Amino acid sequence: MDPTLIVDYINSSLVDLDFLVKRCSDHQDAQTLTKLRFGLRNLETFVLAARMLGKAVNLESFLSGIEDIVREKAADINDLSLNPGANLDLSVASEFQKDIQSLEQEMDEWYATMLDSSSQSSSSLEEKQVLEIITSIVENLLDIHSLEPKEGFHFQILEEAMEALAEQFRFLKTLLGFTSNGNDESRQDLLSHAELVTMDAAYLLFTFGNLEKFDEESCNPMNVNVSKLLQQIKPTDAQVYETYIQALSSTQLPTFIAMKSFLDSLISNLWELLVLNTDDLVVSMKDQLRELYECLRSLRSILKESTEGVKADIGGVVRDAGILICSLYQNRIDGGDLGLRNLLEGINTVLAKSGRKDPEEPTMFNFPRTNQLGYVDFVLEKLIEISISDVAEPTAKSCLQTIEEELSFLRSFLEVIVDMRHQQVELRSIWDRSLEMAQKVEDLIDHLVVGVSFPASFASITEDLENIKGDMVKISNQKRPEIKEKEAAKAQISSIPQQISPSTTTEVVGLDKEAASIKDRLLRGSPQLQVIYITGMPGLGKTTLAAKVYNDPSLLYHFDLRAWSPISQVVDRRRVLLELLNQVNPQRYAELTELDLAEKLRRTLKMRRYLIFLDDVWDIEAWNGLGFTFPDDKMGSRIILTSRHKDVAPPYLLDKPALSLEPLNEENSLKLLQTRLFPETSWPRTLHVLGMEIAKSCKGLPLTLVIVAGLLANTDQKEWKQISDRLSTGDVEIIKHCTNTLELSYKHLPEKLRPCLLYFGAFQEDQEISVNRLVRLWAAEGFIRKPDASKRVVDVAEEYLQDLIGRSLIMVVKQNYTKRVKSCRIHDLLHDFCSQKAKEERLFHFLREHDELLEFNEPRYLRRLCIQSEAEHFKDSKLFCPRARSLLINFSQKAGGEDDGMRLNISVMINMFKLLRVLDLERIDVGSRFPSEIEMLVQLVFLAIRGKMRHVPSSIGKLSNLETFIVVAGAEMVSLPENLWNLSKLKYLCIKGDSGDVGSSLPLENLDDPSTLWELDRFSGVIIPHWEMERLMRKFPKVRRLKCKFQFKLDAKSRQTVAVLDFKSQSELESLDMSFHEKRIPRNFKFDISLPDNLRKVTLSRIPLPWTNLSTIGQLQNLKVLKLIYISFEGEEWQMKDGEFSNLEILKLSSWELVRWTACEDQFAWLTKLELEGCRRLEKMPGCLPSTETLETIEVSDCCQTVVDLVKKIEREKKEWGDDGFKIRVGRIWEDPRKRNK
Repeated sequence: MDPTLIVDYINSSLVDLDFLVKRCSDHQDAQTLTKLRFGLRNLETFVLAARMLGKAVNLESFLSGIEDIVREKAADINDLSLNPGANLDLSVASEFQKDIQSLEQEMDEWYATMLDSSSQSSSSLEEKQVLEIITSIVENLLDIHSLEPKEGFHFQILEEAMEALAEQFRFLKTLLGFTSNGNDESRQDLLSHAELVTMDAAYLLFTFGNLEKFDEESCNPMNVNVSKLLQQIKPTDAQVYETYIQALSSTQLPTFIAMKSFLDSLISNLWELLVLNTDDLVVSMKDQLRELYECLRSLRSILKESTEGVKADIGGVVRDAGILICSLYQNRIDGGDLGLRNLLEGINTVLAKSGRKDPEEPTMFNFPRTNQLGYVDFVLEKLIEISISDVAEPTAKSCLQTIEEELSFLRSFLEVIVDMRHQQVELRSIWDRSLEMAQKVEDLIDHLVVGVSFPASFASITEDLENIKGDMVKISNQKRPEIKEKEAAKAQISSIPQQISPSTTTEVVGLDKEAASIKDRLLRGSPQLQVIYITGMPGLGKTTLAAKVYNDPSLLYHFDLRAWSPISQVVDRRRVLLELLNQVNPQRYAELTELDLAEKLRRTLKMRRYLIFLDDVWDIEAWNGLGFTFPDDKMGSRIILTSRHKDVAPPYLLDKPALSLEPLNEENSLKLLQTRLFPETSWPRTLHVLGMEIAKSCKGLPLTLVIVAGLLANTDQKEWKQISDRLSTGDVEIIKHCTNTLELSYKHLPEKLRPCLLYFGAFQEDQEISVNRLVRLWAAEGFIRKPDASKRVVDVAEEYLQDLIGRSLIMVVKQNYTKRVKSCRIHDLLHDFCSQKAKEERLFHFLREHDELLEFNEPRYLRRLCIQSEAEHFKDSKLFCPRARSLLINFSQKAGGEDDGMRLNISVMINMFKLLRVLDLERIDVGSRFPSEIEMLVQLVFLAIRGKMRHVPSSIGKLSNLETFIVVAGAEMVSLPENLWNLSKLKYLCIKGDSGDVGSSLPLENLDDPSTLWELDRFSGVIIPHWEMERLMRKFPKVRRLKCKFQFKLDAKSRQTVAVLDFKSQSELESLDMSFHEKRIPRNFKFDISLPDNLRKVTLSRIPLPWTNLSTIGQLQNLKVLKLIYISFEGEEWQMKDGEFSNLEILKLSSWELVRWTACEDQFAWLTKLELEGCRRLEKMPGCLPSTETLETIEVSDCCQTVVDLVKKIEREKKEWGDDGFKIRVGRIWEDPRKRNK
């Protein structure tokens, strides 16, 4: 019988199943459907393969039975998909799966017959039939990633092998298509080979579908079979090689589609050879093969056009490239170097004919143009480091020291001519040659460290440096008077003091009426859910206005729940849902699907009065994808929505028309400038007229005014007139004017700050950026000048950040108790500017679109690559960028916000980027296996990685240059290896979770080994067994910030009930955040804590402490912040003693069973903020609080009404003392359920 009808029924069911999987909100239900989809594809493959047996006895009957099953069940599945309003009844899917399983024994028997037949005879299938089977096989191979258990270690290895197998079957399929016009004999041999491996693969997938678990015992044999099959397809076997070569050699002119498909496969195979192959031939010819790789990628770009004039030429070079690449698998090239050169010439001729061959780039064309002197300093620092390290041999060290001396001399001259080089050709030549040499020196160093040969020798580099030095001396002698004059002028300019310290206030000017109106609409009006819609062009202050109202203290009590999230142009719905959920109900959400997250948010908001702030919404589709999560229970809930576009908000939820912001008038423009430049005084009379001119030139755009204020604040007042003249550029479009202002501000930035600002373009639009991460990225990139011994590099980096904030270029999002910035972001207009300028200045190469990735060939001076694309597009691109030093990847979601489920195979990727210093994978999932291959990236300084791994392998210990190590883990516990202590340069180690707490277990073996993390400054997410505390703490003696959990165990013999936690040896410890790892603690188990005097911040959670310990903490003279959360004490009263907590500025008490709290007069001489959370029994508070002059705020949430009354009494007394600035913020009030039920 004709199996076509069976295949049609199966394909119909597959379409319906794809729809149902996307619609399914339950994870287990989705897996049921996914497994059925996999089983159906296997059934399709079997039916297609069975055609090789013709009308074998009993086969017709078996296929007829299959047809009956799939026809009946396909109709049921279709009915299910056509009824989207109903709850999914998956009994139909379960029955369908059972029916398929009932066929498996007989399918197994028929597979044995087919395999025997294909191995003993020539092909019995037509080419079209073989291609159909291959298509079915590839689809199922690529669908394996959808199956459980995705997080299994052995499953992930098998999944990666299956992906490689799919790639080789694509090659085989395109080879069949490309050679379809060849002679009959060679075609028949190729077809027979294809049929043989296709049958093997079909049976392999059938066997895989029958696996009940994916442990080592099941996956390892499967891996072996996949490897064997890979070797059968690749031309590593001599007979397979001859089959492929004969087919290619005899082929005639193929179609454009066949050429393009085959060329894609050739690029993939050559990429694999370049990245993974270690054969001598490939290694020795790597530069030429890389040129071939780039030429083939360029050739692919012209195949998008039907260039009939070069069709025959293209077909010829593609065929020759196929023959050459096949021969590489045999570790040979027919004709050797000459054969490869001839092929390259042929491809270049075709490219030239098509007009697509670019001219050779000038030497410095792609060299970064920002902070070039800083780059030379960075190279000199690397030279010094390698000269004193064990990497280089004694002879090499001597050469490196000579190079360092020569380059230092050049550096001193470059600083002198930095402002003269643009006017004089000779100086520009010296500058460019010097920078080129600095780049060659860096390449030499990096290749030495990595252990890869470098074409330039020590002698040639030294000779080139000496030649430049000679020319430099001649020019210096000729232009000595001019150079001295420039040096004197430069010294004079550098001596001019800064006149103004810019304000970073977020004051809203000219929008008081709008703010009052929005606040009134939030507090009053209909109980129905309503949207308050603010629109206007970029830079008018929409976000600032909305944020001011959102953070108004009076709203904290009115709304039960509050949350906000930026939306941006590319909507990442999962990120938005996670951000909102983590604000209204912090828990672990990493394992939930997007639909689960949406349902969780909807249930959390149900029957609560909530306020949601959605910032920068671009279109109505963004709302449609989120709106259903906001229930309307007639509770008076509100949503603030900002957008630069109209018709974005749902009209049925608007209480009033959109509030459309307009530019400020001249009076308010001048006022905004004044608040930024002269916050304490009025405009100086001598500058008032000039100030009006500048304000008028800003065209009422608040963003422009703020940026100009930052520019003026850092410029001598004598030069303000020049800035005013440059701002008066005529009547240009307002947004373009803002961009011009950004350009002007950028040009006035010190050179050292420019790369730091442009680096923001590498983050996603509206992304909230952790300062801890940002400054360490800057440091790893070499942007921060090495400070003197009294400062750390990150301290200097934070000074750079403060400078950018002071210039009104960076917005502060969060601060800590010392006003240190914890997170920041930039305006979306500035983000666009930074992205574009970073590209122009060659600081970064950005790859976003699919075509960009496919056509990109690495420029000679590529240093930093930022990938912002879909994961699938990145996989398809087969990038090869061995010169890159930094790689930042942000995978976006597919259109519609769906997660594409694909992971990055980092093991393969590592081979592409061996010189990396920065690898930032924090925003993508690499799976459950931490790649041990990462040991090859010996230059890594910054590593951030995300996945579901439970172990960090010992190979991490080989990264001797690593300074920052961040792991974002899906597992609750991540074990760190014993050789962690070998990372002597490590400064920042952070183990955290997607949401919720994650801990890292430290190695306890060989703790007396002398290896120590002397440089470790910050350690977060560590679990410390208290019985090994003393020896473990010696391993990081200079840590300043520590966030840890403690494990405990009771000594059965001594019945010990007290554990001593002694931190005295951590003399530099400034911040300690400590809690228990165990969820339950025996009531009789207590901790005795000993703390160092240097501590400034202490956070204790879920720890049973005696009152004496709290008094000990109170004696710390440097303590500024104390947070006590779920702390259990004996007794209900806290009597503070005189002299305790004398310098405390912030105090937080959370979830205490405290009833009475007393203190001495003048107890809190410096207290500015008191937070009370979950204190449900508190009846008495210290009487000294009303008279504490420094106290600015008391925040209360989840406390009983008694606490609220006590705080309001303090407020009244403070006002009686004349303190009108004091504020209280009251959140949700706790009600005793026993009283509520009476």
